[in-house]
Amino acid sequence: MTGLLTLSLLLAPIPAIADEELVDPTPAPVETATPTPSPTAPDPSPTDPPPETPSPTPTPVTPPPEPPPDETLDETSDEAAPEADGPVVDPTRPVLPVSPIEPIEPGASRYAQASAYDRAVAVSRAAYPAGARVALVASGTTFWDAVAAAGIAGALNAPVLLVAAANVPAAVAAELSRLAPTTIVIVGSPATVSAGVETQLRSITADVRRVDGGSDYGTSRLALTMLPTDVDAVYLAGSSVVGGPASVVDIALAAGTASGTGGGVLLVDGTAPAVDPDTVAALTRVGAANVIIIGATNTVTTQYEQSLAAAGFAVRRAGHATPDRRAVQAAGLRAVPPQRMFVAHTAVMTDIMVAAVAAGGTEQPVGYAYYACVPDTTSAYLAGHGAKVAAVGGTSWLAPPVESNGSCSGEKPKRDALLTDAIRRIASQYGGIYYVSVRELSGAAEIYSFNASTQVEPASMMKLYAAWAALAHVDVGLASYYKVLPGGMYLIDCVAVMIHASDNECHNDIVHWIGTTGLNRMIREAGFTGTSYGNVGSGPVLYAGNRTTTHDLTRFAQRLRAGALLSPANTNLLLGLMGKQVFRSRLASGIPPGVGQQSKPGSLWIGSGLLQADTGIIYGKRSVVALSMVVTGGVDRAALRAIARLVYSHYNGSFGAAAVYPAQQMATKYATTMRASPGGRAVGTIPGGAMLEVTDAHRKWYKVWWRGALVWVDFRSLRDR
Repeated sequence: MTGLLTLSLLLAPIPAIADEELVDPTPAPVETATPTPSPTAPDPSPTDPPPETPSPTPTPVTPPPEPPPDETLDETSDEAAPEADGPVVDPTRPVLPVSPIEPIEPGASRYAQASAYDRAVAVSRAAYPAGARVALVASGTTFWDAVAAAGIAGALNAPVLLVAAANVPAAVAAELSRLAPTTIVIVGSPATVSAGVETQLRSITADVRRVDGGSDYGTSRLALTMLPTDVDAVYLAGSSVVGGPASVVDIALAAGTASGTGGGVLLVDGTAPAVDPDTVAALTRVGAANVIIIGATNTVTTQYEQSLAAAGFAVRRAGHATPDRRAVQAAGLRAVPPQRMFVAHTAVMTDIMVAAVAAGGTEQPVGYAYYACVPDTTSAYLAGHGAKVAAVGGTSWLAPPVESNGSCSGEKPKRDALLTDAIRRIASQYGGIYYVSVRELSGAAEIYSFNASTQVEPASMMKLYAAWAALAHVDVGLASYYKVLPGGMYLIDCVAVMIHASDNECHNDIVHWIGTTGLNRMIREAGFTGTSYGNVGSGPVLYAGNRTTTHDLTRFAQRLRAGALLSPANTNLLLGLMGKQVFRSRLASGIPPGVGQQSKPGSLWIGSGLLQADTGIIYGKRSVVALSMVVTGGVDRAALRAIARLVYSHYNGSFGAAAVYPAQQMATKYATTMRASPGGRAVGTIPGGAMLEVTDAHRKWYKVWWRGALVWVDFRSLRDR
């Protein structure tokens, strides 16, 4: 019996490898039933990588002379209010002036200027050709201030322009001069829009005011209470952590909706036990009777919603599960149909911010699209109202069909045809028969099939089902990690080496323990209808007639990642093992360096030659994709790398050189005895820190190359590189 594997061997982070340290893989022996190893990779995260957002690069403007005394307003200001255009319940509250010049609908179908500053300028120029008597200014790097400004822009007939913390970009200064406002309102504190910027703005007009509530929540409340008239409805969004992804999406929708309906907008801590007195006071001060929550219960809880109702407000929620559907819900609250929707990709915070300020300044709604298309519900809403799309962002995040309101159902056949043609070209180049399934796990959730429902030999990918079944037994209390399997290994150790080094003996042990009848019942009941173990009996699992489909394998990956197959702990365990497995010459070597992946490859000699296969999850910058591929006919692994490159590029954009990994995937933790066979006679010692290439495994024994010889070492003496 072996000792319990501490997961540090398999789950400890692997440092990234600099380009100059990368080496070509050492040639490996011809593959037999166990896959030939591929090089190791940097440690991928099982969570989606953070999105890339463009960083604005403003040009400084020379500061004008010193300003007159500060006119900063705060939440407790007693300053007398200017005359408002409508009835005000609280005549003592300070309000902001309204420009008499109303915006027009901007006609551009895309705003993709070099920076957020330039995009906001382009919207202002298009929507306010005759100028504006009031202009709002907020930080281009502080999302919450910009959205607070967007929420009041419609009521003021004011464009929203963005500035850097320490200067006014030249294009913004020029646009403010063209607008010729008599009042400029800064939204945000001096930490986000400095006193120096305020000085520069006073060179354009003497009347420069500041809305600063002392915090993101406070500034949102203060901006609401400075609306020129009372409002019946306030659109509320929230998060316990300001900056959370869901709240970014929702507060932008709230701001656009408020601008287009004559309502107000408010950012709150929606996971607090109850609404706080300051928020109740702000809502009461503007005469709000109705509160419409934009977002699901993860950002504004049911408990918080109930506390709003208890405070005397009529509460509703636009809380559909997906951002694009919430956007349509919010847009549907408008009394007047939109002319154009400002559409952004949910992964790019900068573009969401620009969409919000554009919508706020033009009284149009905010919407969300995927890279390739406009979600069907959104597309139908726009088409039904004769409205157009204004895409915010470049074509690397929103493809050209988005501009023309190309629906996902309409674009998918075209995209599928592109993939099919490309796979056929790869097949023509490398030969072989291809079985490919692609399942988008984010975004438009596209599913693509190329012979994906045909049953095929799964090779070592079948071990994914065995690992799941074993861990599922642990989850329901039918076994423990410490259960001793027929070969003498603990269950946890066998699962680990079976996925990490593709050990066949542990696969046999798990299958013989559960039995093929029990395994096939679990597989069938889980919905993997094209998958089954063959006539294993008491013999080896390989060549027993096992079958699966690539369609089942991508569905397995989808459900595993979603937590639908195992407990959270065992989900992370299995995904972590897939992320650390040592054979990476197929899928992992066909995607860009640094892109996270979790995979399980396989190969097996069959009648038509060597079968090559791989299944994995790829964490792209735009989309997370599950890919499963089997290629028969004795083709080179380069064909699978070509498929992986194709699929990554299709969903995430083209790239240059693919990832390259060293052949030596593991290292000794200390001086280690090497043996001539698994558990056999000692033939020497490998020093600590030696880099080794793993080629095979036999339960606890890993077969490695050391100084031109193949020897066996105890896996517990090794660590990942």
